[in-house]
Amino acid sequence: MKKNLFFFLPVIVLACKVPHTRCKPSSASKQIVANPLQQKSNNANESNKTSPMLQGIKGFVGVAVGNMMPMKGEPAPQPQPFATQIAVFPVLNRQDIARHDRIDGLYTVAFSPIATTYANAKGVFELALPVGSYSVLAKKDGYWYGNAFNEMHQLQVVTIVARQTTTVQIVISTDAVY
Repeated sequence: MKKNLFFFLPVIVLACKVPHTRCKPSSASKQIVANPLQQKSNNANESNKTSPMLQGIKGFVGVAVGNMMPMKGEPAPQPQPFATQIAVFPVLNRQDIARHDRIDGLYTVAFSPIATTYANAKGVFELALPVGSYSVLAKKDGYWYGNAFNEMHQLQVVTIVARQTTTVQIVISTDAVY
């Protein structure tokens, strides 16, 4: 079954590379909803070992709360680890999202993610992904959080390169003061 999931996902991603088109997975498309990093070996002698992730994302999700302004002579405030759901979408533009009516950075998205995983209690997550560009968002209060737009008005874009792991840090700052 795992082989079939990775067969369908590259097809969805490749379709997104067509200029000036939007790729929205249909309800029939496959969705990865687990952490495929820990793939079991078929060899009986290695049944307790896992293979390393070939390519994808790994990272940290933290939440910044209260006064995050650096103070002279004091250590810089650090975000606290945040256990939450992480979602990978095709690259999102402004027309694909709707902003929360009062809180900047929180959005609803017009379609379902193509892959999801969870950050643990230490805020750490990993997810194997095919080569391509994606928007990577974290769940906060029932909304998706993202605060980095590029020059093309695309939200929280991460690019996956062949045989490399891309590091992502998401700091949810909706309850912070700077």
